[in-house]
Amino acid sequence: MEASHKKTYSSPQRKLIKFFERSRSRWKAKSQAAKTVIKRLGTRLRRVEQKNADYQQQVGVLQRQVAEWQAKQEATLRELEELKKKVSTPQPEVLTGSDGSREIVRYHHYSVQHVLLVVS
Repeated sequence: MEASHKKTYSSPQRKLIKFFERSRSRWKAKSQAAKTVIKRLGTRLRRVEQKNADYQQQVGVLQRQVAEWQAKQEATLRELEELKKKVSTPQPEVLTGSDGSREIVRYHHYSVQHVLLVVS
């Protein structure tokens, strides 16, 4: 191939000029549209990444809250078990009364004598 080989066209120049202008205009429009799409996708990507970072931060805060609440729940359950143990152990002087008289047992509305009368 020769470097000095000049390309010649058989069509008239006025038609070639219109064709090349249209071709260039189409290429420019296509290129411009692609640049716009790339710019929009970049903006969208940055927004999604920012939202993701915000959500990750919220997840961290919520996980700490859940851990605190679970610790509180465990402490409350331990306290409840201790109270159940205290309540489940009978206290003889309170349940039967000291002399079987008209003493009202704690947490009841009737005297020991009345309860014994109904039970027997």
